[in-house]
Amino acid sequence: MGRIKISDAAALLSVSDDTVRRWVEQERLTDLRDDAGAHVVDGTELAAMLVDSGRELERQVAKVSVPATPVPPDGVDPLGTTVLLGSTIGC
Repeated sequence: MGRIKISDAAALLSVSDDTVRRWVEQERLTDLRDDAGAHVVDGTELAAMLVDSGRELERQVAKVSVPATPVPPDGVDPLGTTVLLGSTIGC
């Protein structure tokens, strides 16, 4: 994979250019220069970082447990909302 401009990497990741620059400063990405002398990052390195980030996100999501809320027979929970087909409508 080729070299990617900081601004393009930021757009791909939906983060600011400054965030990508911080990752370079933190040595999470290698600072390279293109032929014009502009700062760029290695596309393969960026892709590997994304894969690692995705795995970390999956681990964090797996740790979060959301307890199921039982629906009472009358369809009204203790907070006073009516439960209809998995939706809640305020009473």
